[in-house]
Amino acid sequence: MRINESSTSGGGNYLSLAQNATQDSSTLLWTCNDTASDAYLIEMIDSNSNQGYITVKRSPATSGTISWSEILRVNFDGTIVLNTAFVLPPDAPSTGQAKVYLDNFLGRLIAKFKTASETVNLLQSSGFGRIWVEPDGTLPSSGVKLWDIALKPSTSTYVEKEIIIPISRLGVGASKPTEVTLGDYAGQSYGIGDDSKFQFEVPHDWTGGDIELYAHLYCNENYATNNGYVNWEIDYSCTPEDGGEALDAPTHSDTLTSGSFQIPATAKHLMEAGPVTIPASDLSAHDVVGVTFKRIANDGGQNNPTAEPVIVGIEIEYRVYKPTF
Repeated sequence: MRINESSTSGGGNYLSLAQNATQDSSTLLWTCNDTASDAYLIEMIDSNSNQGYITVKRSPATSGTISWSEILRVNFDGTIVLNTAFVLPPDAPSTGQAKVYLDNFLGRLIAKFKTASETVNLLQSSGFGRIWVEPDGTLPSSGVKLWDIALKPSTSTYVEKEIIIPISRLGVGASKPTEVTLGDYAGQSYGIGDDSKFQFEVPHDWTGGDIELYAHLYCNENYATNNGYVNWEIDYSCTPEDGGEALDAPTHSDTLTSGSFQIPATAKHLMEAGPVTIPASDLSAHDVVGVTFKRIANDGGQNNPTAEPVIVGIEIEYRVYKPTF
């Protein structure tokens, strides 16, 4: 096509460029010059109300009055609207190229992505695209395509979240600790053999990784008084909520210890003991995790403090990874 006065028209805020089409200036109707070839029209419309656009239209080879169909429109705000494609599917592009076009999928017109070797729906199901999330920071070797949305969490950047076990829940066990208070704090005092039982559900936003248990505690005794050490044990069970396992016979369970550690150097000073780690391999989303938290004898024969250690809080920590695109 050569651009000349016969193929362009304009004035004011309107300019059009036509190929193989002529418009009657009195009726404004279009007709095809060569009835064996398709006709095309590009219209550029500027508007003071910020509603300007550029549109590309096509008419298949025809005789008589042309009925234009819009192929695409570029709006003033930069958005692009892709309308009905006329050749479905289009010819395969050359290697290293790709085409995006519209086609029927399950009764609706959706975008398709075509390469030299394959054609794939940009929407993989009726109205929903595929979103892949890989919590361990790697993408699977197969399955994810270039046209999918893949959320690849970073293994080094995460948000730490906590589940707080109420101090009152520690008062349930086979050999319960003793409830005590100090200043504004309520606590549970543990002799060797005292235990507490509690449970929590693996959070909905957990994206994999270990879950760690920490205890906040104090002892009303200086370390130097008796070179005091304490040792903790947790016995845990991870049970799915689908009715497939008995609570007292879970597939995933274990017994872990903190190892003996010194009480604080100064009496009644707060410390955090832990973590005792429940491995990710034993955990699944929505598992209910039951825990028996128990004070046990020191594992190296170290001295016990004369005063009993007091737990003022149990926290469960897990990680939610920040996605990167």
